[in-house]
Amino acid sequence: RIRLPDDVRDGAVEVTVRLAGAKGRCGGGVTLIIAACVVAVLAGCVPADPGGVTTGRILPEFSLVNWDGRRITRETLRDKRTVMAFTYAKCELACPILTSQLTSLDGSIESPPDVVYLHVSVNPADDTSEEIHRHFTAHGIDPEKDTRWLFARGEEADIHRLLERFGVKVEKKRVADTFLIEHTIQVWVVGRDGRLVRMFDSYLWDVDEMKRALGS
Repeated sequence: RIRLPDDVRDGAVEVTVRLAGAKGRCGGGVTLIIAACVVAVLAGCVPADPGGVTTGRILPEFSLVNWDGRRITRETLRDKRTVMAFTYAKCELACPILTSQLTSLDGSIESPPDVVYLHVSVNPADDTSEEIHRHFTAHGIDPEKDTRWLFARGEEADIHRLLERFGVKVEKKRVADTFLIEHTIQVWVVGRDGRLVRMFDSYLWDVDEMKRALGS
């Protein structure tokens, strides 16, 4: 069971739906009615392909820029437990569900200071600092006070290299007068030693399994 967040659709009533688990690849970019949102989360999803990256290996090196201008690298996450997800701030469907799930998880483990949440944008050209800040604020997150919440952008080439290492595919399609971005769903848990602990190919992960992966 999952309770869809209020920000899935402006003015939407809160509903509870039963899902088999939204896995693989989904996108968002147009405002839809609740029923269509549920269908869109489930439809068109394909199995996640982690490329050459597997559990037990060290997180690949990268150098990206946080929404506030800070440089984020693999060293930034040293001695931290990290939940890393590929997403984008302007998404109106699946990505808000991701952030709602993460805030719920953080509350359930009592916001430990050594747990970091790293969003990696698959749409860095449109994910401005202002857009990302609005995304966090909509979920009750103050990323300036709680610096555990990171949202990495960067040069297209740097983002592309990281996505390629993880086998994350991104497709941009025109829908009416806007664009729909579909991307592979991957949520990774990274240990304090920088090793990849587990990959979830769904935003609707089992909470107990996620906690075990985090060691909480």
